[in-house]
Amino acid sequence: MAYQPLQTERLLLRDLRDTDLDALHHLRSNAEVNAFIGREMPVDLAQTARFIADRRAEADNAHAYYWVIALHTHPDTLIGTVCFWNVEPEKARTEIGYQILPEYQRRGYMREALRAVLLFGFQSVGFNSVLAFVKKENLPSIQLLEQQEFVLDVHTTEAQEADADGYAVYFLVKT
Repeated sequence: MAYQPLQTERLLLRDLRDTDLDALHHLRSNAEVNAFIGREMPVDLAQTARFIADRRAEADNAHAYYWVIALHTHPDTLIGTVCFWNVEPEKARTEIGYQILPEYQRRGYMREALRAVLLFGFQSVGFNSVLAFVKKENLPSIQLLEQQEFVLDVHTTEAQEADADGYAVYFLVKT
């Protein structure tokens, strides 16, 4: 299933555009956002532009699905992102990732976005399970996952390895 834009009551989940470069760079280089994400922050716009090109290539090959989160009232303004990545077609499994600017946190936007992409992933793409790796101290993200009925995985080798790195693995299985 190819990428498609999604809509919720308040949000438009759309494709990543060249015009998102500055806003995406701001999001990916925000220290508060990155506090719980195990990645290096981009050092310049060129690095963020490469990130955009890489996400497009992955989307073209159905190796990942990447959405910009925007408000219906401001469809051209990126406030966050949500994605499926580490797609494993042979297992009908993927990993979900998400981030949102601090000024838009705790307003229910990410909960709305996750509902939409999870529905798309299970119904349209055909995933049977979705994983989420979250820093153990990121309690708001853990609560968000639990609200979506994700369950803590403590049994798999994957979960034990993540635990050693300070992460917890949550999973959601298609019902």
